[in-house]
Amino acid sequence: MTVIGERLKKLREEKGLTTDELAEELDFAKSLIWSYELGKKEPSITHLRRIARFFDVPTEYFTAGEGEPYERIRLDSKTDMEDYKLYIDHEELTAEEIEEVIAYIRVKRLMQKKVS
Repeated sequence: MTVIGERLKKLREEKGLTTDELAEELDFAKSLIWSYELGKKEPSITHLRRIARFFDVPTEYFTAGEGEPYERIRLDSKTDMEDYKLYIDHEELTAEEIEEVIAYIRVKRLMQKKVS
């Protein structure tokens, strides 16, 4: 079994789904889930993204590193930002810097969507 297969099976079982149920949820052939879990096939990038979205994990969880999926943190409000200390080069970011970074990312994503 491959890392992708092991992690897919682990997430599927944690959700209490059979391979047939997962295949139906993802609109995949039933045999495809088995093939991925047994390591007989590697999922395409498109399939990997769909699987990651379904389980709410980053695609990197299947392809790199070890351990559990990343914890997702939403930084939508100032109170959220006050709960965490973020650092760059061992220096804590100010609330203003964090807001600037978030604004930059939003603008960059918007520009990428317009180009696509």
